[in-house]
Amino acid sequence: MFMKNICIISSPLQFTNFAEYVYQNKLESYFLIVLYYSNLEINQINELNSIYNLNIYKRIRGFKFFQYIWLFLFGIRVKNCERFIIGNYFSDPHLYLRNLVKNNQTIIVDDGIISHSIPDYLLTEKRIIKESSLKQLIFKLFRINTSYPKNFSLFTIFDIKDQKNLKIQKNTLSFIKSKLQSKNNISSTILIGQPFVELKMMDEDQYVYVINKLISRFSDTEILYYPSRKENKSKLSLIKGLDSIEIVDPKTNIETFLIKSNYLPENIVGFTSTALITINKILNSKNKLTNIYSFKLNLNQSRLSKDLIDKMYNRIFSYGVVNLNLS
Repeated sequence: MFMKNICIISSPLQFTNFAEYVYQNKLESYFLIVLYYSNLEINQINELNSIYNLNIYKRIRGFKFFQYIWLFLFGIRVKNCERFIIGNYFSDPHLYLRNLVKNNQTIIVDDGIISHSIPDYLLTEKRIIKESSLKQLIFKLFRINTSYPKNFSLFTIFDIKDQKNLKIQKNTLSFIKSKLQSKNNISSTILIGQPFVELKMMDEDQYVYVINKLISRFSDTEILYYPSRKENKSKLSLIKGLDSIEIVDPKTNIETFLIKSNYLPENIVGFTSTALITINKILNSKNKLTNIYSFKLNLNQSRLSKDLIDKMYNRIFSYGVVNLNLS
């Protein structure tokens, strides 16, 4: 079976960027696979799709090894396509399906600020997160090929340069910008949460302490906490117990939340979230509609190196997000 355009994505941000690719390139025919890992994740993608109205071919719940069975059966049935689009250059399931299906052109869409690291991995087999020996053995036994593409295009909001094996196509976020209507600002601050505790990059008490400091810094405004879909309930309960803060029920990603809101907050504050950049590009591209800040945390480098964490912060600041100093 031949499918002209196949795409696999696994997060609301990847969905947004694929949708922008569809509209910017006037893609009429595509098979979109959503590989999701929680009910909240798929609910956010479905809510986001109320803006874009894309046709989703298949929604697949990802379960460790078993997700590869469905991908294998789909891949051997399709065999080839003209254009293969993946949402995460560093995702093993995305790479596996892409390598199963012969294609004439591979396109990567952004999965966040980490897209800046893609050129560092061209024509290598390095992994951005260290793999266990057991995983390497299983992949070898079952011939799960997760090698990176050698030539591809990157559809990106970021300032990344063309290279010999990498062609850049600029994502202007034009469709979602067109949905932004005139809104009034109110005296409120949105804090964008991230799963640093869940990823063992911070202790829970340290993270809650930082949130409390941010509450004090913006105490003259209403404070809303917009959690990541990967944050656990026990940590959110601690944050909810702090004074003068309300936790938002994240039915969609924050960009869609702001598009659909009747107002814009005076301030948006986060850490390494790519949403700080996308929101800045959506809201402040013509006129400055809100203040956007990033606060630099001291993170445990067990998952990502200090060099990579520092680069992520510096890149966020380079896109016009303000470095917040609480001292």
